[in-house]
Amino acid sequence: IFVNPEILSSTGMDRNAIFVATCIAAAVGSLVMAFVANWPIGMAPGMGLNAFSAFTVVAALPFSRQQALGAVFISGCIFLLLTVTGVRSWLV
Repeated sequence: IFVNPEILSSTGMDRNAIFVATCIAAAVGSLVMAFVANWPIGMAPGMGLNAFSAFTVVAALPFSRQQALGAVFISGCIFLLLTVTGVRSWLV
């Protein structure tokens, strides 16, 4: 909860907004795992991909933070679509 805002604020994002978003994402993910999947696991954002996005995609490559977040959003939508349609289990 405390490391994620430090990593992503290096790209120019508001540290307090990232802190709140991280808390909300962890709470929603944990509640979905508890009540929808019936799986007692706490969820939270991973630090590896956050660091890769902040220090490689935004800092080293010629992409803005908006483009990096857009790419993350699009990939998340693609993975959700693959899971809902059952294609993910066929690929794995």
